[in-house]
Amino acid sequence: MPTVKRKIIMIHPGGLGDVLLAVPAMVRLRSRFPNHRLVLCAGDQIARLLLACRVIDAWTSVQGQICADLFAGDHSATGQVQAWLENCDLAIAWTQDLDGKLSESLKAVGVREVIVRSPFSTVIRATHQCDRFLETINEAPSDDEGDVLLTVTENLLHLGRTCLDAAGPSIGQSLAVIHPGSGSALKCVERTRESHIWRG
Repeated sequence: MPTVKRKIIMIHPGGLGDVLLAVPAMVRLRSRFPNHRLVLCAGDQIARLLLACRVIDAWTSVQGQICADLFAGDHSATGQVQAWLENCDLAIAWTQDLDGKLSESLKAVGVREVIVRSPFSTVIRATHQCDRFLETINEAPSDDEGDVLLTVTENLLHLGRTCLDAAGPSIGQSLAVIHPGSGSALKCVERTRESHIWRG
């Protein structure tokens, strides 16, 4: 009979850009727990992307019933929560939990270790949001590109080329992508790091 893989559960209710900033932390968790399945509870769009890029092994929607039950503290209302969290050694929730219900739910269904902390928490000392996600899981900041870059599959590259073709610019033509900026200073980068990203 095959051995059932243990799980690491990650809960991130933020938008696409916010979840991307947590990718270095997910990559570190993969290195720390190479024999575990990484399961993400997040928005559908970003979860599908990270699954396609092989950052995670499985996902469930943050808008779904499982997460609704966890956040409400109603872990006894459905067997879905118990099934989803079965064989879970660590659950990380990058969110606020002012009433403690989420942490209580995760512990009640048998998760061995639970970390629930907002990346905006004042107890986190790191400056940039990527590093704040890392600090939450007790990992040091790193400039290693392997922590940051996604391995994009050929199917996704083809989809991107198709979208660019439909938008007008031809492949090989210079293209500048401009981001208008972040709503939080914690998500902004120093000019030197920004230049490094542009060169990539």
